[in-house]
Amino acid sequence: MIYSIELNSAYANQEFDVQIDGVDKDIHIALRTVNNITMMSVTVDGELLGIPFICFPNRPVIPYPYMVTKLGGNFMFATEGGNYPNYENFGTSCNLCFITQDFLEGL
Repeated sequence: MIYSIELNSAYANQEFDVQIDGVDKDIHIALRTVNNITMMSVTVDGELLGIPFICFPNRPVIPYPYMVTKLGGNFMFATEGGNYPNYENFGTSCNLCFITQDFLEGL
C-alpha cells in the first residue's frame, strides 16, 4: 500500500509522529531544510535510523534495505517536474508518501 502523509508547508523544519495502518511501529519524522536541501531523520521505536537522509525527488528516502525491513517500508517525496522536495511546495507539487514493504517487494 501507499499512504500519503500530510506535511505543513509553513515550516522549513518540522517534527511529527506517523501512524501507518499495518505497520506496528512508533515512527517519528524530523524534516530539516539546510541550504534549500530537505533532510529527513526517521526514528523507529525510539531508535534513530542512521544519519539524516538527503531527500531526492521521486526516490526512496531510506537507502539501506536492512533499515527498510526494520521500518516495514520506505518513504518517498513525490514531486512534479523532478523538482527537489521543498517545504514551500509541501501539499501541492511535493507530497510525502510511505510505501509498505509488501508493496515494495511486489514492484
